[in-house]
Amino acid sequence: MKHLCISHTQEYENEYSFTRQLVYSLTHLCMKKKGIGLVVLLLGVFISNAQNDDIKIKEAKGEWVISNITPEQAYDKALVEAKFEALRIAGIDESINTINSLYSTNEGNDYTGISNIELGGEVIDFTVVEKKIVQEHHAGFEVLIAKVTINAVIRKYKKKRDSSFQIKVEGIERSYKDNDLLTFAFTPYKNGYLKIFAFEDDNSGYLLYPNNYEKNERFQAGLQVKFPISKEFDYKLVKINNSKTVENNLLIFVYTKNDVPFFEEEVNFHSVLNWIAKITPDERTEIRNLVQITKTKK
Repeated sequence: MKHLCISHTQEYENEYSFTRQLVYSLTHLCMKKKGIGLVVLLLGVFISNAQNDDIKIKEAKGEWVISNITPEQAYDKALVEAKFEALRIAGIDESINTINSLYSTNEGNDYTGISNIELGGEVIDFTVVEKKIVQEHHAGFEVLIAKVTINAVIRKYKKKRDSSFQIKVEGIERSYKDNDLLTFAFTPYKNGYLKIFAFEDDNSGYLLYPNNYEKNERFQAGLQVKFPISKEFDYKLVKINNSKTVENNLLIFVYTKNDVPFFEEEVNFHSVLNWIAKITPDERTEIRNLVQITKTKK
């Protein structure tokens, strides 16, 4: 039985080359058999973007005190604060429901504290123009503060989420042992299309579904589907860093009303969030699951 591991190790690298192959295949299929369809798809993207306002913000600042965390972790948190500041400058009110933020733990670049906050808009792109650590006097103490300044592009949505467009994911545990198999059940409340992205402890990512063995398909409302769909292989959770006792992996389920291909050349946290942000909130819903993989005792 084949294994589709949630670990992008060299041993399984060929398993994940399907991302680029899929993009190549879809593009050529549209060009050869459905040339008009490709034009319609691209036109749909432009129309979707026209339904939103993109706002450029310069020099939004964020900071975080370096206390019991590494400077790099403080930079990550300061970056999140800078994104919130960019949203505030853009006039996004805090009628909360999705900004996507990545925090770190004291073990490294782990996916903890992923917050789902909807602000009527999202940071769809940003550039760090300055990052520095300064020493300042606060409350009678000298403290080190990580400061980040960004230029950002904010997408302000004109449409709100469709509260009836929801999904349910059951059976994912909080913690697994190395080499455990991952299974879960997926139930949509309405018809739609699913993408599942997996992010590993080293911040690398890949498209878990669809893949070479499980084709992209339209899911039917109310019909529960068990994953893996194919009986030819498993989702095996593999720990990639033996120096850690625990690794955090993140699964993001993105469900859309229409089939929205993921054409980004590289699958990483930023590219996936940027892809999500380009889909209007009324056309999508997301669920995120943090999965810990613990070292197997010998």
